Amino acid sequence: MKLLILTASKDTLSWKSLDKKLAAIKQAINTGKNVNATVEVKYLSTIPRIVDHRIETAWLEEVTKPFYKEYDIVAFHYSKKQRTAWGVEASLRGANPKAQDGMNSFYFWSDEATPRKDHEQFIQTFLHELSHEYHTGCKVADKTHEYHEKHDDITGLYKTFDWSKFQPRYTALKKQKNLLEAIVEALKARLVPKPASVMIHPVEKYRDLISQEYGRANQKFYPLTGHHIGTDYACPVGTPVKAPFDGEVTVSGTSPALGNFCHYKYTFEGVTYTERYLHLTSAPVKAKYKRGELIELSGKTGKITGPHLHHEIWYNDVRLDLLTAKNWQNLTINPTKHYV
Repeated sequence: MKLLILTASKDTLSWKSLDKKLAAIKQAINTGKNVNATVEVKYLSTIPRIVDHRIETAWLEEVTKPFYKEYDIVAFHYSKKQRTAWGVEASLRGANPKAQDGMNSFYFWSDEATPRKDHEQFIQTFLHELSHEYHTGCKVADKTHEYHEKHDDITGLYKTFDWSKFQPRYTALKKQKNLLEAIVEALKARLVPKPASVMIHPVEKYRDLISQEYGRANQKFYPLTGHHIGTDYACPVGTPVKAPFDGEVTVSGTSPALGNFCHYKYTFEGVTYTERYLHLTSAPVKAKYKRGELIELSGKTGKITGPHLHHEIWYNDVRLDLLTAKNWQNLTINPTKHYV
């Protein structure tokens, strides 16, 4: 489980005790069952929207949202000086607003030496708000305030936590959210015009020699989707596969089924695409390429009945983990329609 503290105070990164504080937080969390937590701090230059002396929930979700691709829980931290300047309620050490997006986020303030009774406020308030997240995620009665009123140090409460009750629900929410976002972005991307004059088909000479079209149904060979999610261009071994636009080979490898393959990523008219080329002669070099430059030569490697280039186009990243029989058309593009 990865936790991130986004701090709006750049001074936080220079605290002499920062590593010690993070180690204490990590140690407390890991006293629970079924957890291996890490905690990081990153600086984010931002000013929150304040409503009724509290940080607006929608703003908090908006600013933490990009980090959920890498982290499981994101907290927003700020200093006492910032709290005063922004007009956040003076008695509010931290807050755990009800999330509307299924994510886990909260905010809190503390300076390096701010006390909370006989302990450090940075540690105690972070763990206090995280405890609220745990109870909410597990759908159990929240004991956070009850425990913290009786004990100055909340770390002991974490020994009772079983994170296996929390993580499955969160993971499911996160996966569902990622899928919905991918579908929305795919639908938006379809509205962007793609003039052929600035794009180069990877095998232009053979673009009309299609041996298997995009979308052909075949449950036996494509059990995940039941359909062919790319286009096969029948071209002889050694046909140059060219970069359609300025971009980069981000993934390059070899597998028994795919043969030598790569992922080629580029952004065109504000939309990011990743094309996947399979059955190449060799695995391409992971590097940046200019429009029209040679990426590699087509081949007949992998599970193949005859020489051809298998060509897929994805919105943003190749996400086989999200692919299903219902959404394959929302995540991928018909190559023959992409290059009009």
